[in-house]
Amino acid sequence: ALHLLDNLSDELFDCISPSLLKDKPNSYTYSKQLSEALIDQWKTELPLCIVRPAVITGAANDPIPGFVDNFTGMSGILAGIMTGCIHTLHFNDEFRLDTVPVDYVVNLILAAACRRAKTSKRSELQIYNLTSYENPLHLNAITHIIENFSYENPFRKTVTYPYIYFITNKTIYTLSCFCFHRLPAICFDVVARAMGQKKMFKPIYEKVGKNIDVLEYFTSNKWTIRNENTKALYDSLSPQDKRVFNFNVHDIDWLKYTWNYLSGIRAYVLKETDHYQDGWKKLLKLRAFDLVLKLFLALPVVLAVLLWHI
Repeated sequence: ALHLLDNLSDELFDCISPSLLKDKPNSYTYSKQLSEALIDQWKTELPLCIVRPAVITGAANDPIPGFVDNFTGMSGILAGIMTGCIHTLHFNDEFRLDTVPVDYVVNLILAAACRRAKTSKRSELQIYNLTSYENPLHLNAITHIIENFSYENPFRKTVTYPYIYFITNKTIYTLSCFCFHRLPAICFDVVARAMGQKKMFKPIYEKVGKNIDVLEYFTSNKWTIRNENTKALYDSLSPQDKRVFNFNVHDIDWLKYTWNYLSGIRAYVLKETDHYQDGWKKLLKLRAFDLVLKLFLALPVVLAVLLWHI
């Protein structure tokens, strides 16, 4: 597969990708499997180990709380929610998100590498899973934080009033994506073209959609993840090393963490300052428009129900 990637054009590789991926949901998981297969081949020749983190998100502590510098993964999705570009996501019925801060992942990698360097060269390949399922981030908490954060720290780049629905049924989710994502994007771009401006919402939703597609496989399915090796590694650290190289997810206060994470997205990804006056004015206008639109859409349904019972 790696040899093919080096010698085939992008167009031809796109054509054969489905046959290579087979039962893999995307190229991300496929590349991870290739990497682990390569590590398994060389495990007796090189001091190797594997670290498998859950969905990686912004920093909890280092270099500063909430730091993030890209739109990939959960950061792009949260940015989309806070700016009103995303209103619906597909989740399993446990309604919890398995996520770990990036600095915890780095700390685990350092600790695992140190442990591997001290063990026998031919020892068993150790796999360290980093998961938050024993201290999960529940989606109702995310919804509550988003509501409060959007009111106290409104984003100036908001395009519609920010809110989010987590949906378990795939059919309903697909329908809601059309109603809440594709249809508004089409309408906004039609208005933009009529005013002589270029399309902007379709490219935004395409970019956001790629992030959603990558994460959907993990958020819409249930997982059982064993982390005994990770726990044992953490327990073996000295008290000082536990403070410096902390990767104990049980210590995370998710409410505080998520608030800092949203602040980091606002400051470091969207490059917005702490001047909220313009954001508040825009948020109030979007809130009023959202209420009027929902009333307008609900009115035909109410009338139909009344006529049905007459």
